[in-house]
Amino acid sequence: MTNAPNGCGSPETFRITHPFHPFFGKEYSFVSIRCSWGEERVFYHNEEGRFCSLPSGWTDVLGCDPFLKVSEGRAHFRVKELLQLVAQLKRLRALSSVKGEGVGRKGSKEN
Repeated sequence: MTNAPNGCGSPETFRITHPFHPFFGKEYSFVSIRCSWGEERVFYHNEEGRFCSLPSGWTDVLGCDPFLKVSEGRAHFRVKELLQLVAQLKRLRALSSVKGEGVGRKGSKEN
């Protein structure tokens, strides 16, 4: 794999790095990167020649994620992601209490 610029400042190829993507580790020819669907996306042609895109964070186009480099596998979640999880759990807890379904510790009906 090469991420060396092709003279225009763009990599010639990229690799899918999202661990749960079905094509994880697969390499594709880089076409472009631009904002689409409200996020920065990498555009490429798949094996069938179809024009496709992925969120840039799912690829190695932008280089190593500083968080991943510093955490060296010790931290599985960013603070922002944990705060989003807390907010989602609060919403679910509020919904379940409205429906009369207590959510709490195992065997408990407390909220």
